[in-house]
Amino acid sequence: MNKTSILFIIGFVLGDGTLHFRLRNSDKSSIWLIPTLLLPQLKNKYNAHFFSILTNFFESLDINTYIVNNAKDSEIIEILN
Repeated sequence: MNKTSILFIIGFVLGDGTLHFRLRNSDKSSIWLIPTLLLPQLKNKYNAHFFSILTNFFESLDINTYIVNNAKDSEIIEILN
């Protein structure tokens, strides 16, 4: 069991992920900038374990994660800061 490092996450995002920024208007006439990271993967037992490792890593940094099952053979982990 290896500890997940930020360099591994950056390399994984560059290879398979998508980083984008959401812009939202707030009630106080300002703009919220919400970074979102998407990591689509095939659904199998290895990636389920990998997603749990990623979820634990981001939650240790107080970053919310959501796993979305939008197809029968794929999963997406959505990471919001």
